Amino acid sequence: MYSSSFSILADQVVTSVCRVLFSTAFFANHILE
Repeated sequence: MYSSSFSILADQVVTSVCRVLFSTAFFANHILE
């Protein structure tokens, strides 16, 4: 139960981090161009 909840939470965190990194890279690339 706990392991499953932690896995789901970790997945959401990873997804959020990826979105932030992608957004940052997108804006940085747009500004540099």
